[in-house]
Amino acid sequence: MLTYTSLLQKEFNQEELTLMKRLDLSNIPITMPENLAQILIWTSKLAQYHHALFIQSSQKLELITENDKNKKQELNDLIKLYRKTAFVENQTKDFYLNKLLNQGEVVVQGYIQHPSKVQTKYAIIHYHGYDFITLATPKIVAKFPLHFIEIKKEIIPQALTDIHIDEDELLSTVKDFVRSFRKLYKECVSKNELIKEHNTTVHKIYVKIKNGEAKLIKQDIPIAIPKVVKTATTQPINSNKKPFKVIKKRKFTLLKYK
Repeated sequence: MLTYTSLLQKEFNQEELTLMKRLDLSNIPITMPENLAQILIWTSKLAQYHHALFIQSSQKLELITENDKNKKQELNDLIKLYRKTAFVENQTKDFYLNKLLNQGEVVVQGYIQHPSKVQTKYAIIHYHGYDFITLATPKIVAKFPLHFIEIKKEIIPQALTDIHIDEDELLSTVKDFVRSFRKLYKECVSKNELIKEHNTTVHKIYVKIKNGEAKLIKQDIPIAIPKVVKTATTQPINSNKKPFKVIKKRKFTLLKYK
């Protein structure tokens, strides 16, 4: 795979000047744990809980005077943490829901409109007695015709025990679930960054070749736009992996995802 430093070379083989196809992040190879429904419900509710804390902290920040710099910094740090935590929890939950949709295990019951953003809509997916809310992407709308429905407004958890009586079990289970997905997600993102750099470098090298600033070694065919080849996909998690087992850990109130 070529990098920007490859531009310093003066000679290139035809084989290395082949464009590579970016990995489709929606096809990240995952396995479905046996207790997926319960984990998804916990993850969804925990995301709501952290989003509520994000809003509360943002409102508190507005009341802090400019002179209280320490308090402002403390709240800003909490705001960033709560926002990121809620985001990765929702991202993980949405990814698994989309997998279930693609496999035909669930369907979209209907849609709801964002209260203030006209262009933003959410799909309602009923799964194991729980109504999940996920962003209505063009791909989802194309598969399930757009029609709005009324749903019962869910009470946002005010405490972790509102989600599950055992806080340690709740946090450790969701944390392991999210981190296993994020690990694969970041691997795919990193590979796509390398592929993007490679493809950009290939195009720049062809410009150099046409300008006489570099040459091909043993070129048997005229210079043309290189073909795209597929890259190897990320290795899936062991399909024989046992479902998540809860290991009691030290109690903590915040989840931090890298």
